[in-house]
Amino acid sequence: MKFRDLKYIIEIAKIGSISGAAKKLFVGQTSLSAILRTVEKEINFDLFTRTPSGVKLTPKGEEALQIMEVLEDNYQRMCDLANLPNLQPTTCNILCYPALCPEIGPFLSMKLSEHNNHALLHMQETLSRKSITSILNGNANIAVSAATNLEIGMEQAVAENNGLVFEPLFVDQFCLCVSAKSHYANYTEININEIIDLNITSTSYSPQFTGSFPSYNFKKLHQHSIFDNIDCIMRTIIRCDVATIVPAFSVENSPYIKNKSIHRIKLTGFDTAINNFFIHRPADQLSKNELQSLELIRDFFSSTSNPQ
Repeated sequence: MKFRDLKYIIEIAKIGSISGAAKKLFVGQTSLSAILRTVEKEINFDLFTRTPSGVKLTPKGEEALQIMEVLEDNYQRMCDLANLPNLQPTTCNILCYPALCPEIGPFLSMKLSEHNNHALLHMQETLSRKSITSILNGNANIAVSAATNLEIGMEQAVAENNGLVFEPLFVDQFCLCVSAKSHYANYTEININEIIDLNITSTSYSPQFTGSFPSYNFKKLHQHSIFDNIDCIMRTIIRCDVATIVPAFSVENSPYIKNKSIHRIKLTGFDTAINNFFIHRPADQLSKNELQSLELIRDFFSSTSNPQ
């Protein structure tokens, strides 16, 4: 049995699904099923039994899993002791809502590489409303999401009802971004009802906020275009006569803000708060790299003051 196979078996056990583990490990479901069958043939007993929702460990499988976890841990310790590279890089999947990815992605990549050269960070832009489903489907164990004040209670309830951990991180504010050429560029704050003449471009999650960001406000505005990437939005603002409404922190370090080609304006006229939070599986179901990522993201937000 290969050490790689141990990792695969452990991941199947954590997620309770071969298809879910295959997505996280970036291997084909058919290939992973074949590896599992080969391992079970080698040890001459079944590790898992099929269930309507996936797979679960057999009694012998539970004992075997404990041994496999010890073997994997000892293998890593031996690599560390001998100062040898771990030939099996561990993927750390993190889901993050689109507007925040440009801020948190480079930070997390830098910090993980400082702590562990064997960690492979895979950050996926995921709409906040899809974060819980994505975790339950096995795409990742950690998501950084956002919700308005009226939505956050429901998000927490749904997460906890599905056995996930909900952890508040940071309270941001919606803001308006316009080109330096816009006649609004000199404004320091503006009421949302004053900008009904603007063409709006946004990340695709923006119109989904219907709680304390009243849906009629977005219906008043003309939706010009939708992009999944915040950089595309900023480039569009510069080249076209459009504006965007985004969380303020998502453009805090934007080069377009710093070189003043785009201006950030405080929005009023509605509850502009947007809550950033973790949704993740319980700590005992997370890998070392995932636990480390949680701590790094907490550090990232704790060093940030709430925008005014």
